Amino acid sequence: MSFRLPRFIPIISLLHNPNNAKSTAALNILQSVHRKNEDSFKVDIINYDQQPVVKQQLMTIVEYLGVGSDFAKVLEQNNGDAKIEGNEKPLSEKDAPKTTDDFLRIVNQDSNRLKYPIVVDWEQGKAIFAHPPEKVIDFLEELGYIKE
Repeated sequence: MSFRLPRFIPIISLLHNPNNAKSTAALNILQSVHRKNEDSFKVDIINYDQQPVVKQQLMTIVEYLGVGSDFAKVLEQNNGDAKIEGNEKPLSEKDAPKTTDDFLRIVNQDSNRLKYPIVVDWEQGKAIFAHPPEKVIDFLEELGYIKE
């Protein structure tokens, strides 16, 4: 009799806002790649518009993104400045989140503050901002999930 350990399939999560075109494009790319590579990973969609990210998830994602304690980078806009939604002024130093609790409170109060979809590989401990959405393909290739 032979013994084989069960195969573990990694989970790739997408922090997704269906009201955001970039997020929807990233979701479509992720699902398309998954259909062609179903044995490589599972897809987990975290609709942060309906399901708030819990503190431990957020701390882990920030760590995987490699932004340290500079939480304003996770709220980054195209011009590189963290901004208040609907306001053209960058966040002042006093308004920028300084702790995980501050950051979590801001995101939970207004989920649209996370402008970019975030793709997370929990197994390999990596995450990216999927902006532009095509970065999803590069990320999955880098992690070895796309089979030629």
